[in-house]
Amino acid sequence: TYEKPFGITAINHLHRRGRKLGADIFTVMQEQHAIDLVGMDSEANGGLGEVPPTELTRFMTSYRYFFSPIRYTSLGLAILEAMSIGLPILGIAGCELSTVIQNGVHGYLESDLSKLSEHMRRLESDPQHAAQLGVQARKLARSRFAIDRFAQEWFQTFHEVINSHSAP
Repeated sequence: TYEKPFGITAINHLHRRGRKLGADIFTVMQEQHAIDLVGMDSEANGGLGEVPPTELTRFMTSYRYFFSPIRYTSLGLAILEAMSIGLPILGIAGCELSTVIQNGVHGYLESDLSKLSEHMRRLESDPQHAAQLGVQARKLARSRFAIDRFAQEWFQTFHEVINSHSAP
């Protein structure tokens, strides 16, 4: 792991979707750090192109961290996939991401891009720290977002509903 001591971002059509998905933030951070972009039409932002969904997780394993420049969205699947393989998450402190990532535990979230840049620099120069955060991110992904947990809670809900509606 960590063959590439820098970050990766995975967003489809970032150029077309613009500020809402953080195209401006991505551009600013990419001027200061090596951050690869993958996704549909990512070439419009100087990215590597689309990586098939079935290959994305494996593709991301060589990176040091996952960067999410997105301002307004729910928790993206690519973030959960990155966490599940042990990548620390760096991103904008807002929306759903801030309810999941704890600074210094699973990665770093900031509103101030200069502070976010400092965190990126630290992870780029300190693979052990990145690995520590990645271990915690992976634990969180497995405990909170794994299919086994979801299925168990789903079946429990069905059981409760069925048992609460007994025949007259």
